[in-house]
Amino acid sequence: MPKVIKRFSVRRRESKFLLREFSRVLGVDSEKIFGVKPRIEIVNLKRNKTVYLINGEPLIAMYEDAIFPTLFFKVYVNQLPKVTVDMG
Repeated sequence: MPKVIKRFSVRRRESKFLLREFSRVLGVDSEKIFGVKPRIEIVNLKRNKTVYLINGEPLIAMYEDAIFPTLFFKVYVNQLPKVTVDMG
């Protein structure tokens, strides 16, 4: 597991900005999924990696400038298209 460099909570104004950005990038309604006032924490890791804890769960990650959902973000992951692999 990567070493945590810094962990802190964001203010309400920053929280709104982050939720709008997540909604734009991931194409989801963040207010519907996370609620009106979610608690957002930022965990900075080594080498430009950031994990966003939303209500205590690591749901969003960012590497350099790319934002993507983690596998813990079940609401989003369940909406993704499925692939079936046939051995024949």
